[in-house]
Amino acid sequence: MTALLSDFADGAIDRAIEAAMAEFFPDEPATGLAVIALYAFTNSWNEFLFALLLIGRDSEKTIPSGLAGLINGDVFQWGELMAGAIIASLPPVLIYLAAQKWVISGLAGGAVKG
Repeated sequence: MTALLSDFADGAIDRAIEAAMAEFFPDEPATGLAVIALYAFTNSWNEFLFALLLIGRDSEKTIPSGLAGLINGDVFQWGELMAGAIIASLPPVLIYLAAQKWVISGLAGGAVKG
């Protein structure tokens, strides 16, 4: 995460100096931070193994580790599993859709080198 942000910051500083626009510079770190925040959110949302091994109570389990409880040996409750998977995927999808403008400009801004 830090390497992504440092590459982005190096390019942002160069572009800010070249552009010499006072209002341009504050937008640049915000887009890079938005991308890093979304990556961190996605990593914490997908922390399946940690939640499965360390959380004992069913009321405290995350959605993905709770879905694993629907698999009993070789019996799969497909309807409940698929409904739970759709519900579990909605928050990340909605957050990415809401922040799409910043994600695209942050990813593209970090990849462009002078």
